[in-house]
Amino acid sequence: MSIELQLAESPESFQAVAELHAQGITQGFLSTLGYPFLRTLYKGIAQSEDCGVILAKNDGAILGFISYARDVKTCYVQVIKRHWPSLIWTMLPNIFRPNVYKKVFETLSYPNQQKEIAGETSDLEHEKFRPELLAMAVSQEARGMGVGKLLVEAVDEKISSMGLAGYFVVTHGVDERSNGFYKGRGFEKVREYSHHGNPMNEYYKNLKSSIPYPE
Repeated sequence: MSIELQLAESPESFQAVAELHAQGITQGFLSTLGYPFLRTLYKGIAQSEDCGVILAKNDGAILGFISYARDVKTCYVQVIKRHWPSLIWTMLPNIFRPNVYKKVFETLSYPNQQKEIAGETSDLEHEKFRPELLAMAVSQEARGMGVGKLLVEAVDEKISSMGLAGYFVVTHGVDERSNGFYKGRGFEKVREYSHHGNPMNEYYKNLKSSIPYPE
């Protein structure tokens, strides 16, 4: 099987990403918000500066996706500024579920709740930002074929090309498959915490092995 990687740009690709997210990331509440919300969210991420949504394809079929951001806070601010009318519109079916709106607010304010990390840029100057793998999902049929590995390697290259020392990923604490996957891809667990009442694990991948995780 020949797997091709490309950036998501078309409405059809964002629909496929929404479906993969809803079907593959079942422990997060975002999956319950419906395809229109997820389509808009990933379109916003793809159109934000220093962010992206990468697709893995085979003969035109989308097997998986991965999304990333150089700085989560900046990414979310751009998504909200550019797409807030569409995001609100797609939330209307949940108007009688006020707890959902609370969770959306908590999710979008998530970067402010994280410890700001000083990352190393290519010119050795330090800035405060948070590079992160935002989400990844692979279709049930394509699991075990190395699709996830290729997607993570693509993000490794993107983050490295920005001159960054590494990046974070957060996953559900009780999802053994997800935790095992990230550990196998070189991520180190650096923190455990609770989000929306769920146990979460935070990992960091050091792309420059001589540089320790920034405490």
